[in-house]
Amino acid sequence: MCGHLLDKKFKALADRNRREILQYLKGGRKCAGDIAKQFSISAPSVSYHLAILKESHLISAVHSKGFIYYSFNLDEMDEVIEWLYKISERSGENER
Repeated sequence: MCGHLLDKKFKALADRNRREILQYLKGGRKCAGDIAKQFSISAPSVSYHLAILKESHLISAVHSKGFIYYSFNLDEMDEVIEWLYKISERSGENER
């Protein structure tokens, strides 16, 4: 598990707009213009959030016919879920 990438994932997930973009992308791949239309933030802000999500590997981008399509990499959430699971495990000494 790469700690640096995990840090980037938590940074990406810390922002409400980025979490909403991920939720929107759960419905399937979308182009940047469609994503921008769904949110009440500027197109440059959407691009900024998409770049952070892409850098964290939570989304992927594919260029096709002059458009960039983004998809949610659900498998990349496994590292986050695994870390949260490990940190929330109770050891025998800490249980009530």
